[in-house]
Amino acid sequence: VFGSVARGDARDDSDVDFLVEVGPRHSAFFPGGLVADLEAILGRRVDVVEPEGLHRLLKDRVLREAVPV
Repeated sequence: VFGSVARGDARDDSDVDFLVEVGPRHSAFFPGGLVADLEAILGRRVDVVEPEGLHRLLKDRVLREAVPV
């Protein structure tokens, strides 16, 4: 988890940002199924990002603040 939830400054309307590492053989439905499941469990919007999808200017900050779950 990274972003406002990881920093502890999330608001009621904040989404939850997940950084996930998956192998090269993940499902064609990734991350849609994961997002839907997490949103149902958490009751709020969820963003799922792979490390390769992070903008190079944000990557270091995201990796620093990320909290493993």
